[in-house]
Amino acid sequence: MKSFVGSQAGTIVLIVLAVCFTGLGVLAQDRMSDKDVETTMKNLQQDSKKFAASFNAAIKKSTIRKTDKEKSGKQLVQHFQKQISGMRSEFKNTKKVNNSLPLVLDSASKIEAFAKDNSLSDQTAPAWTPVRGELDSLSKAFAMPGGRGN
Repeated sequence: MKSFVGSQAGTIVLIVLAVCFTGLGVLAQDRMSDKDVETTMKNLQQDSKKFAASFNAAIKKSTIRKTDKEKSGKQLVQHFQKQISGMRSEFKNTKKVNNSLPLVLDSASKIEAFAKDNSLSDQTAPAWTPVRGELDSLSKAFAMPGGRGN
């Protein structure tokens, strides 16, 4: 009887350990690898260039062309692209984005507001969608607010 109790307790311990290690494996799979982060940032940089071209084309057709609003909108997008470049550099050097990702996410929110306020969203949405998706992935990977998934 004593060996049965001991083996039953041993079996329970093994089951608990197996469940714990299985759970850790699932958690590790949810986290982006450094390579995936680098790829996402590279894609973000490329997609932001496509968005900038779409944004500039939309402004040329809008009522804000040749105004200070046009200039500020274009500067906002250029600044956003520079921030993305800086974020990639920070990540390559430190494997962190604590300083740069919040700035990029803030600029993205400002661009979204600018596009909405100036009726550019319909024309720029197809080019913005991949940018927003990559930003959401990065904000989730680094547990930072500012992405739509957070």
